[in-house]
Amino acid sequence: MVEHRTAWVIASLCLLLVAIVSLKPDLFEFTSKPEPITQSRAPEVATTMSEEIPIAEPVKEAQKETVPVPVKPAVIDAQLTRVAPVAKKDPPVKSPPPVKPAAAKIPISPATGFYIQLGAFKERARAQGQVDQLRLHGWDAVIYRKKNNFFAVLAGPRSTRSDAATLQKSIERKMKSKGFIVYHKEG
Repeated sequence: MVEHRTAWVIASLCLLLVAIVSLKPDLFEFTSKPEPITQSRAPEVATTMSEEIPIAEPVKEAQKETVPVPVKPAVIDAQLTRVAPVAKKDPPVKSPPPVKPAAAKIPISPATGFYIQLGAFKERARAQGQVDQLRLHGWDAVIYRKKNNFFAVLAGPRSTRSDAATLQKSIERKMKSKGFIVYHKEG
């Protein structure tokens, strides 16, 4: 697992590097600049060439002349484009608040069948939250008040235990909550 993750990280970094090189190649130019010819290297260079090149003395700061460079005036395009005024946007329309699933009534006794009990809560609101999640995934769920005043969340009912086991597996896959199968007889 670690090797797989490491391979993905390395591959991602390589792709990132390729993208950076293609977008900003100037960041990766490592060409060496030619070394300036100094007086110590002058005889070396001169001997490699067929004729001797006289080396000028370095210019001192006082001897440097500043030559004004003629500046061309900026050319202004005579055609101006008109920009259409920005239309004022209407204030954003607030969407109505999301419709919550109808609150499940606490039945005195659910219908007869096999259920998946996914939890038992002291507070009804927590039980209702789990029922809402189950309903968002498309499963029927009820809240059943037990004798100990806990609110049990039951998904189902199913007519056979094997159907209930199938439901249990699908809930476990989507919601990561296994629960357990219970049989409830009405009455």
